[in-house]
Amino acid sequence: MFPSFSRPLLGVDAGAFAVKLVELRRRRGRPEVVRAAGRPVIPDTAATSFDLEQTAAALGPLVESTAPGARVAVALPYAGVVLQSITAPRLVGAAALERRALELARRELSLAPAAAGVDFTVTKAGGGKHNNVLLAACARETVEDLQALLDVHGLNLADADVDLLAVERGFFRAPAAAATGAQHATALLDLGHTAMRLSVVRGGVVLHRTAHAFGGARLLAEAQRHYGWDVREARRRLWQDELPADFLSAVRRPFTDALAQAAADCVGGFAAAVTDADAPREIVLSGGCTALGVHDAVAEQCGLPVRLADPFCAMAGGEGEGESFAAGAGRATFAVAAGLALRSFNHGAN
Repeated sequence: MFPSFSRPLLGVDAGAFAVKLVELRRRRGRPEVVRAAGRPVIPDTAATSFDLEQTAAALGPLVESTAPGARVAVALPYAGVVLQSITAPRLVGAAALERRALELARRELSLAPAAAGVDFTVTKAGGGKHNNVLLAACARETVEDLQALLDVHGLNLADADVDLLAVERGFFRAPAAAATGAQHATALLDLGHTAMRLSVVRGGVVLHRTAHAFGGARLLAEAQRHYGWDVREARRRLWQDELPADFLSAVRRPFTDALAQAAADCVGGFAAAVTDADAPREIVLSGGCTALGVHDAVAEQCGLPVRLADPFCAMAGGEGEGESFAAGAGRATFAVAAGLALRSFNHGAN
C-alpha cells in the first residue's frame, strides 16, 4: 500500500461520481503537469457501491492513449481503511509488522487473514532504537475491485494508497503549507461523493483524521426526488450543467447549507476537544463538491477563512488552466489524483 517509486505513475481517483486522472513527469527536478482530466461515472442504479462496468467505461477515454502496462496509483476510500501509528524496534522484521497489521484488521474490521489487505510503512525514524510505523488494513476485495478496474484496460496497479493521505501529500508539498503550516493548525476538508474527510495538520504533522458520511450523493438524491429524474439522468445533468432554472434555489442552496453545517460540526467537534494551539485557524477545501461553489457557505458557518486546494500550484505547467484541466471541474477536485501521481516523487504522507 505504501511503496515509493522513482518512475512516473498515473494517479487515478476512481470515485463513485467521477473518475479523475493526473499524469505528471519530472522536469528539472520537479513535477510537471502533463494532463488532468475527468469523466463521470453513470451507473444504472442508485447504489453508491463500486460499479466495475460503469467505472471502467468512464476510465476508458482517459487512458485510451496510454501505453499498455502503464503504472497506476489508485486510492482506497479512507472510510474503509483502518490506520494505526505504532512505535516498533528498528530491527523488527516485515513478518512481525504484517502480523500486527493483520491483528488490526481482525480487531477493527472483523476480517479473517485471508480476507484482509494489509501494509505498513516507516513514517519517521524515532529516537534510539525505534521507528514510527503506520499500519493499514482494509478488506482485500476493495483492492481487488481496483485491480479489476485496471485489468480491463491493461494497466498495472503499482500502488494502492488512501484518498485522505493523497490529499495530505499534495498539501504538504504546496508552498502555502511551508509558509503557514508551522504557525497554526489547518483543517484539510475533502468533500467527496459519499463522505466528508477531515485531516488537521500543523507543522508537517497530522493531528487528527476522520470521515463523516455526508457528500455529493445527497445532492443527487434530492435532485432525483425533486424533478423525478432517474439516477442516470441526474448524474448526466449535474456533470453537464444542464439544470432547471429553479435548481439553485430548490436543490443546490439547501444542499450547500446542509454541507456547510456538516463541515462546521466536523471541524468544530475537533476544535472543541483540543487546546487553542491545535484548533484549526483555516480550512482548505478539496474534492468534487468544491465545484459547486460551497466555500463561502463553509466559511460563514465555520467562522474561519476558507481557501480552495490547488494541487498543481508547485508544479511546472500548473500555473494556468488549459484544456488538460477537465471542463467544468476545478483544480481542487483533482487533489486525490494529484496526490497519487506525486507518489513517484518520493513525497510520502505523514
